Amino acid sequence: VIESQYSEGLPIEEVKAAQELARDLLSTTSQKDSLRAITSVLDLCENLEEKIYQYSRYVILYVEADEGGASAEFLHHLKMDGCKVDRFDVDKSGGMQSFTILTTIRLPKDLNRDEYIEELSRMRGIHPIDIM
Repeated sequence: VIESQYSEGLPIEEVKAAQELARDLLSTTSQKDSLRAITSVLDLCENLEEKIYQYSRYVILYVEADEGGASAEFLHHLKMDGCKVDRFDVDKSGGMQSFTILTTIRLPKDLNRDEYIEELSRMRGIHPIDIM
């Protein structure tokens, strides 16, 4: 998290990089004290990541949608509204008529989170949206 540009937002990328580094160190370290320290840092990073998502403009959404282009329309809607899409996973294993979307987005400052999610829920082919 050193040299992060906090004025540009919360340091989620730096936290993820620190987690990756800690995992790499865990796989190559054998000293007990070092392993304990690395594990503590990894736990701290995971807690920090959770808090960043909780208190920031980042939102993790679980969406159920109907077939027929709903996922493409949903993604297009997010991008047109200025949302930064960090993750967009579509799972069609639930059946032929529907699928699920798990997405992580960063909302622009001018959007009210609850109102925007309600708006997304009213889109054609989208079922109620859960915030994770």
